[in-house]
Amino acid sequence: MEDAHLLDTFVDDVHAAGLVGEDDNLKILKLVEVSRLLATPLGVSVRGSAGSGKSSLVSTVLGFTDDSHVHRLTSMTKEALDYSGDDLDRKVVYVGEAAGVEEAAVALRQLFSEGHLARMTARGKV
Repeated sequence: MEDAHLLDTFVDDVHAAGLVGEDDNLKILKLVEVSRLLATPLGVSVRGSAGSGKSSLVSTVLGFTDDSHVHRLTSMTKEALDYSGDDLDRKVVYVGEAAGVEEAAVALRQLFSEGHLARMTARGKV
């Protein structure tokens, strides 16, 4: 299906759902979400002052995505990705709190850039 205005249609749907404004950010987040289907998906960090609507913006965009394609976390430790056992292939990994990402930042960057994680621990290879 070809629709030159697909992102505009998405923004209209979001507006109809009650979130107005943020059109450029909505389009960017939707493109990042859809990129999960690509060989090299995109990543994004949404930043802003407290109470500026960051969580609402991301939650609204993810509300248009089937829950089976989204892995939602409040925070994560640096070892979380090593031991989770969750299949994250073709999924959006959403960590709600910036403080929850800081500890796992190195692992997340590795996962985004290389597509996998491999670590040696005292218990063996993870």
